[in-house]
Amino acid sequence: MVMVSSAVLGAAVGSGLALMVAVTIVMYRYYLLRRRGKEWDELDRWEETRILRKLQLRFELEERVH
Repeated sequence: MVMVSSAVLGAAVGSGLALMVAVTIVMYRYYLLRRRGKEWDELDRWEETRILRKLQLRFELEERVH
């Protein structure tokens, strides 16, 4: 049986840990961007409905005047 030196074992553990940290960071950034995207979509829709309500109210007021 071949004995694995501590340097090789340390390199393998270090590489695995670095890979795990990198994947965690990528997943967190992806989740953060998706969540931010959803929040901005909701704000855009809310703003759009508010603007449409104002335009509709203005249109109704103009109709009453004429």
